[in-house]
Amino acid sequence: MLLHIQPIKRKVLYRYTFTVNVRRDFDGDEIEQRFEEVCRKWEPKFGCKPSCQPWGAGGGDVPYLFSITVEEPIKLIEFRNDFYKDIIRITEPTKR
Repeated sequence: MLLHIQPIKRKVLYRYTFTVNVRRDFDGDEIEQRFEEVCRKWEPKFGCKPSCQPWGAGGGDVPYLFSITVEEPIKLIEFRNDFYKDIIRITEPTKR
């Protein structure tokens, strides 16, 4: 018996990760909700929604790990800095 197996087509994905430290005096639920809003906003640009999760607990800050996954690496080059700026704006203390 001759069995013909179709080759599996694989996608190549590229991932960029970075961490952002958030001061402990921020409201954790609110900051995570705002991070989620930014990730949803950038989903159309990257083709996949960036992810965010708390990444341990250190001294005075809480690190959040962000992960951006794309099929086309040029999207990382084009959009990551603006995405990063949107995230950083959330973590800036309110000016009094």
